[in-house]
Amino acid sequence: MASDNSVTNATQSFDLATTPIGYTQSDLENIPERVVPANMWMFKLTLQMIGYSGLGTMCVGILGNILIIMTCVISQQVKESSSYTYLVNLAASDLVYCTVQLTRNIGLVAFQKDIVMQFRIWCKLWHYMTHVCRCISGWTMAAVTVERVMIIFNPLEAKVRCTPGKARVAAIVIDIAGLVLSSYMLFVYGIDTDQKSCISAHRDELTTFFTKSFRPNFELVMIWMGPWLILIVSNALIVAKMVHYRKSSSEIMGNQDQEKAIMATIRPMTILLITASLAYLVFTGPLNITLFVWKSDPFSEPLVTEKAVMRTFYLGLWVILNSLNYAVNFIIYCLSGRMFRMLVKKTFLILLGKSMPKSIASTQASNKI
Repeated sequence: MASDNSVTNATQSFDLATTPIGYTQSDLENIPERVVPANMWMFKLTLQMIGYSGLGTMCVGILGNILIIMTCVISQQVKESSSYTYLVNLAASDLVYCTVQLTRNIGLVAFQKDIVMQFRIWCKLWHYMTHVCRCISGWTMAAVTVERVMIIFNPLEAKVRCTPGKARVAAIVIDIAGLVLSSYMLFVYGIDTDQKSCISAHRDELTTFFTKSFRPNFELVMIWMGPWLILIVSNALIVAKMVHYRKSSSEIMGNQDQEKAIMATIRPMTILLITASLAYLVFTGPLNITLFVWKSDPFSEPLVTEKAVMRTFYLGLWVILNSLNYAVNFIIYCLSGRMFRMLVKKTFLILLGKSMPKSIASTQASNKI
C-alpha cells in the first residue's frame, strides 16, 4: 500500500504543463517508484532541448546545404574540381539528415509528440536514414581528405589522378555502401508498445545480437574509428607537408618552381578541408564515443532509474552537438575558404543576371584543384 501511495505522489507532481514532450499524463502514471520526480525534469529538458534547438539548427542546415549545392553546381565547380564533387555529395547527405531530423523536431515542438515513437514506419526510417547519413558524411569527409593527401604529395599529377569523374565514382560507392550496410535497421527497429519507445521490435536473440553486439561494433568501424583514423592521419600528413613546403620555399629552384606555384593554388581548398575535418571530429566525437562505451541507445531505455534519466540527459547534449556537424558546413566553408566565398558571390551574381567581376574570374581560373 505504501508503494502505491509513493507512485501516486510521484505522478501527482506532474500536470499537463510539466509533462515531458512526447509523453502524456497516463504515461507518467506507469513510471515505477524507483524514478524520483525531481530527476524527471532532466528528461523533460532533454526532449525540449532537442526539439527547440534542433528546430533552429536543422532549418539553418537545410538552407546552408542547399546553398552549398547551388554554389558548386551553378559555378560549375563540380565539372572542374573533384573536391567540390565530394562537397556536393556531403551536402546532399547532410540535407537529407537535416530534413529527417526537422520532421521529428516539428513534432516535438508543435504537436508535443515524438513521431518516431508514434509511428512504426517512421521509427524504422528515422533510424535507417540518420544512420545512412552518418555513414556517408564520415566516409565522404575521409575520401576528400585522402584525395587531398594525394594532391599535396604529388601536385604535378593532381589533375590526372584526382578528376571529377573519379570523385563521382567514389561518391556513388560511398552512398551505395551506406544504404546497404545500414539496411539491417529496417528489420530490427520498431515500436515497443510496452515501453512506448522506438527500439527493437522483437525481443529475440537475433535482435539482441544486432542492438547489443553488432550495432556498437559496426558503428565503431563504419561511423567512428574508420573515418576518424583516416581524418587524423591524413590531416597530420597534410599539415606536415605544408609546413615542409613553407620551410623549404626559399630553397625551391628549377623544376620545383612549378610545384611551388601549384601548391599556392591548392592551399585555399586545403585549409577549408582541414577546418571542416576538425569540425567533424569535434561535433561527432562525444556522441560516437558515448554510444560505443554504453553499447546501447540510452533513448531506448525505459526510464526506471535515475541513472537511465541521467544517461538520456547527457546523450541529448551530444545529439545537439552532433547535429551541428550536418548544419554548419556552409558557415565553415565561408569562414575558412576565400575561394568558396568568391564562388558564393559568383552564384548570386549569375542568379541575378549580373556579370562576374574579372577579379573573381581570374581567381577561379587559378584555383581548380
